[in-house]
Amino acid sequence: MLEDRTQDRPTDFAPELFLRSINIRYDAAYPERIAHFEPTAKTTALLKALAGEEADRAFFIVAPYGSGKSLTATYLLHLIENHPGSRQTLEPIRQKLLKIAPTLDTFMRERQHNRGLVLALHGHCPGLSISLRTALIEAAERLELESLTDLIAGLPTSNMEQAIRLLSEVRGHLRTAGYDRVLILWDEFGRHLETLLSEGRPEALLDIQTLAEFVSRSQVVPMVLGLMLHQDLLQYATHMPQSVRAEWKKIEGRFQTVQFIDESKEIYRLIAEVVSACAGTNESPVDLPARECLDLGLFADFSEPELEQLLRRAYPLEPTTLYLLPRISARVAQNERTLFTFLYSVDLSRPVTPAVLYDYFAQSMRMDTSVGGTFRQWRETESALGEAADEPGAIKALKTTCLLGIGASGERAQADYDFLLFALRGYATDLDLEPVVLSLIQRGLLLFRPHSRRVSVWHGTDADLRGKLEELKQRRQAEFDLMEFLAQEFPAPVWRPVEYNAQFSVRRYFAGEYHSLETIQEYLMEENLRRRIPVGCDGKILYLTVQTSDQLEQALSIAQEQIVDDRLVIAIPRSPISLFEAALELQCLIEMQDDRELISSDPFIPSEIQQMTEDSRNYLYKLCLRLTQPGEHGPRWFHRGQPLQVNHARALRSELSRIMRSLYPKTPVIRNELIVRNKPSAVIVNARRKLMMGILERSGQENLGIEGNFPDASMLRTLLLHTGLYRRDAEGLWGYADPEDLSDPSLSEVWNLFRDLLTVPSAQPKDLKGFFDTLREPPYGIRTGVLPILFAAALRTFPSALSLTRAGSYVTDILPTEVERICQEPEFYEFRVLDLTPIRKAYLRGFYECFAGESPDEIREPDLIRACFDALALWASELPSAALSTRRISERAQRFQQALLRSIEPARLLLVTIPTLCQCPVDDSHALLKQVRSCKAELENVVEIY
Repeated sequence: MLEDRTQDRPTDFAPELFLRSINIRYDAAYPERIAHFEPTAKTTALLKALAGEEADRAFFIVAPYGSGKSLTATYLLHLIENHPGSRQTLEPIRQKLLKIAPTLDTFMRERQHNRGLVLALHGHCPGLSISLRTALIEAAERLELESLTDLIAGLPTSNMEQAIRLLSEVRGHLRTAGYDRVLILWDEFGRHLETLLSEGRPEALLDIQTLAEFVSRSQVVPMVLGLMLHQDLLQYATHMPQSVRAEWKKIEGRFQTVQFIDESKEIYRLIAEVVSACAGTNESPVDLPARECLDLGLFADFSEPELEQLLRRAYPLEPTTLYLLPRISARVAQNERTLFTFLYSVDLSRPVTPAVLYDYFAQSMRMDTSVGGTFRQWRETESALGEAADEPGAIKALKTTCLLGIGASGERAQADYDFLLFALRGYATDLDLEPVVLSLIQRGLLLFRPHSRRVSVWHGTDADLRGKLEELKQRRQAEFDLMEFLAQEFPAPVWRPVEYNAQFSVRRYFAGEYHSLETIQEYLMEENLRRRIPVGCDGKILYLTVQTSDQLEQALSIAQEQIVDDRLVIAIPRSPISLFEAALELQCLIEMQDDRELISSDPFIPSEIQQMTEDSRNYLYKLCLRLTQPGEHGPRWFHRGQPLQVNHARALRSELSRIMRSLYPKTPVIRNELIVRNKPSAVIVNARRKLMMGILERSGQENLGIEGNFPDASMLRTLLLHTGLYRRDAEGLWGYADPEDLSDPSLSEVWNLFRDLLTVPSAQPKDLKGFFDTLREPPYGIRTGVLPILFAAALRTFPSALSLTRAGSYVTDILPTEVERICQEPEFYEFRVLDLTPIRKAYLRGFYECFAGESPDEIREPDLIRACFDALALWASELPSAALSTRRISERAQRFQQALLRSIEPARLLLVTIPTLCQCPVDDSHALLKQVRSCKAELENVVEIY
């Protein structure tokens, strides 16, 4: 900070005095680091506020970079703690301060005999309670209060409630020890706010409100809280939804704001002194516009004679340039540090216009991308400059308007029309740039608001969009479905157990779903779980949205007690998240974008709503990250009622892999990601059919007769050859392996299930759907794309007497497409494995010989029924038509005739229907075959009968 000492200031100004920076926390134990402190008039208000000399106890200190707020606060820290080692440094500063603010004399004298304690915080504090504890310990060590250190060590501070209790205990201890006050200083508090917003945790500011309410009620040992920012609190929430701004507005009301922006006489006189020393003999205009400056509200602290002298010494800086210089340097750079750098680098041989100021600070404005920064104004101005081409007057007007529109504390301002004309005229009284300004307004490069006579480069709207937004939110609140909106706009993320997938060569995943407490209760009912978690689902992560602390407790109870399926993982936020308000606001903004009447009312409304929508969407996205992404502020994860130790994404994937290993330990390892999936592509499905055709038609040939390196050959190698399912035996013959011969225990167990399905007879039809569901469910979890290949191979590996019908119709030939249908729609098929006893085999062999006229010795036993049926069908087709319609045959032959005409499944026809109509059991094959031959002979002799 600076003192007005123009009489004894050396002629050679040394800017390095102002290039020092202070960190309250790091410099708290080193008083010599504040020895260069030069107080100004602005210092008085800040010292009085933080020292507890005013009725308020909680303050926001708003000041730009390099304004000296940290230096002033560090000085106050040493003043309050009054360490003996600090007194030599403090005394000279006290003498300087009393010249500026004699009213502080009493307070300064008291500080020479009293001691206090100061907690120094800096930047982002992830856990405020822990940071307060750390600051207390550091302060106790500085003051050599061992008893206080022991007290702090014995009290917990895991949450804000415990931290407040600790501060109460410390306050009582300090009172006993004779300490008269406690000051909490938090420098760079803006970084804490920015981090809260970037993490989507704006509600964490409630801890600051709690702390402010606590210090405001401290009487016996006064406590003061000072939070130092670079702009007003709500400027940090510029791009936040209306709900966040409303909550922060309430919190802001708990604090008194101290604007610590130095526009005092001292800084302007210092600028003038530097310019006068550097410019040399430059003559200022005879007629200085001091009166006009005062009429426009510039340099309000100066009288007209003082201002004339100031302008004369500051020439060739134009009045507007002089007025804006400390404001712009405070806003976008490092205040005095860059202010004086500018003065020493600018060409002072000619008038320095605001446009020159813009050119110098443009790069700083471009880099100022933080919340409430000047990047957007710079970008809009540069865009307008691009359209202004090479018109000097227009370029000057745009640059000047931009600087006039940069507020001192992060807000966006607008230039007064008359002020803009005055700024453009400068010292050239005969220059009239009003036509240029009017031309820019007509071209849309400047926006003029006739009611307020304000001009800005920013293209905005006068419509009360936030008011309309609130009205729409009130109307939509009752009908808004949060879960549906989140699923549409921010689909719940899918997490993959990477380690497990790599180990088992499969692509399992946990699908994500959003749930509220209402929907989760219904979801977890046992009668609904089977439908909610379909066959083939690897697992699901249910993300529970909670709006209040009570809901959070209920959610934790559900996660720990009511989860009945091992495939479910529950994610619960660590603290309530206001998803409903944020999502409702975004939904309403989306509706406003489609409101033709609203959009047509102002040409600037669409871009304004678009910006609000993007801000709202970004904010909601950050909230969703707190619900779905593992991390320090991410959710807590539960499985089987137990919490998972998850702090980052890698840990979550590791836990999911562990869960998959416990759920699917018997998944066969098949290294082909193209087919090991539930929904293969059309190309792979076609290749799969080619492979199955080879299995069904060319089993026994090397490589099933498949050649080349096409997908069907790849599946042959990975599913059959590499796994050992299809191999060459010791005699050099190709065939399929038995389950006991496979090296993969999981594949061996699955292959054995196929063998049981196809070889074990049953009185009732086999449950094909249940069989395939078993393979797709834990502990096997086989992908649907693999099942048709395994089923086709099993049909060739384990031959038996089978009966297969679809919707009652006999499947005469099992083709690849039929195999695929069986695996996709098993509920439409009736599948039987027949028990062919020796007596039944003898009967079938005799039946075949009867109708085929040849011995069945070459027919395999599993194919006897099909061979008999084919022989019967061929014989019937060669009969004269009258043989199938005549009634001039015996009653038994008529029944046999009718059986041939009906569509009866072969096994049932041969083993049930024919023995029944012949009134002879299968076990008496000799008598049964005699009756069959009799019926056959009658039908063959029909022509002779006629």
